[in-house]
Order: sequence, then C-alpha cells, then structure tokens
Amino acid sequence: MSRYYCAHKPLTLNQIQRLLALDGEAVVRVWTHQDPAALAAAEATGWLTGPRERAGWGVAGEEMAEHFRPAYDWMRVQMAARLPNFSGDYPVWAWPKRPSCRGPLPTSWGRTVLVAADVPRQRILASDFDLWHFILDGHPIAASEAEWDAYWAAEDARTADSNAQDNPAPGRRERPHAHPTWERALTFGARGLEEARWNGGGPRRTIQLCVDGIRLDEIVWTRERRTVPEGFGRRRPRARAPKPGSSSPHV
Repeated sequence: MSRYYCAHKPLTLNQIQRLLALDGEAVVRVWTHQDPAALAAAEATGWLTGPRERAGWGVAGEEMAEHFRPAYDWMRVQMAARLPNFSGDYPVWAWPKRPSCRGPLPTSWGRTVLVAADVPRQRILASDFDLWHFILDGHPIAASEAEWDAYWAAEDARTADSNAQDNPAPGRRERPHAHPTWERALTFGARGLEEARWNGGGPRRTIQLCVDGIRLDEIVWTRERRTVPEGFGRRRPRARAPKPGSSSPHV
C-alpha cells in the first residue's frame, strides 16, 4: 500500500501567544487540505467554506460524519461567540505551518489539494489539536486523573438515576456536563505540573486553525497531491537462492 503520511508541525508557546496577540486585521498564512470539488464550488461563490455535509470527516462515510458532527457544531458555537461578524458556516480546517506530507495518496482516498491562503486574524479561532480529540470522542478535558475519575463517577451516578426513573440518560456524545471542560482546548497558557502530566505540557503544541471562510483572492498557492492505485510500488518478494549442497525443488 502507499507509504503516505502527513505530519502537522507544533509551535512553541511563545509562537502561539504571538499569533493570538495579532491585531484582527493582521494577515495570517494558513494551510489547508481541500477536495478539488470544494475549490470548484469556491470558484462559483468566491468563498471556500466548510459545508455541513463535509463536517465531521465526511470522506469517511456519513455514519462517521454524524458521529463527529456534535464536536464540529460545538466549535461553530465557539466561533460565533469569539469571532466578529461570524458567517455561521462550518469552518475551513487549517494549520499555521505547512504540513509535512510524504508519499503519494492511495487513489481510494480521493484527490486532495494543499492550499495556502492569507486571511485576517479576526476570522481565525485557534485550538489545541491534541485536546480536540477529547471533544471528538465526547469526553471531558480533565486537568488531572482525579478530575477524570470524578467526572465519570458522576456520569455513572446520573445514568443509574435516569435508569431508575425510566428516563434514558443522554448518549455519550450528547452529555452536556463535559462541554464546560472543552474550552480548555481554546487556551494556551502554561499548564500546572499535574495538568502537564495528564494532558501533556511540553514546550511545543500542535494547534489547528478554524477559519471562517477563505476568499478566493486570499488563496496564494495550491498543489494537488499525487495519487496512485492501491498496491502501486509494493515490492515483490525476491526468490531465495537454494543453500549450497541442498537440492532444488525445481530440478
């Protein structure tokens, strides 16, 4: 199979703080992976957006998209609260540094275009990429193991109480009690020793940028990733020569 991989580069805390402190009109270079169909739609509208049908890893199937959609809906609410003149659209998912991608994509993954654009800081909401995965899974972002255990103990108690009242508890992805902790993914101060041990607190963090649309004239560079059929380039096992003194099965 293809030996494709794509790594996102972390920033130091100082780099993150400088980005967050930029004036709203300051221009920020962002990098995003896009489907060619999305770019074609942008040609017609003048804007590249993150439409609802593509939110939640829609490329992985509608069932997977619906599984992740609550997290993307939550992010859209945060953008509405923090960005001036928010459009209400789903965001364009982007990165502050060019991703390090190697190897061709398998054809089955579909075509992908790497896009660079210069957009105003006021249309960007930054968040912690690693902590974002707690939100995707519907889990709390705990600051310690004790807080994590306390949260799930309380959830178990709520579930037992709901069952006793014949009132089904909400599913894991709809549990509202985790939501207040999710805002920790939007803050980038130094973490205390306990939180650093639990959530990681190294000198570098990988951040993602949710962009409230990219105008067509803000795109400065594009490059489509090369694709190859499944199995292309796979090495064939070499036939081993018989050992000296042994008889060949083909003789």
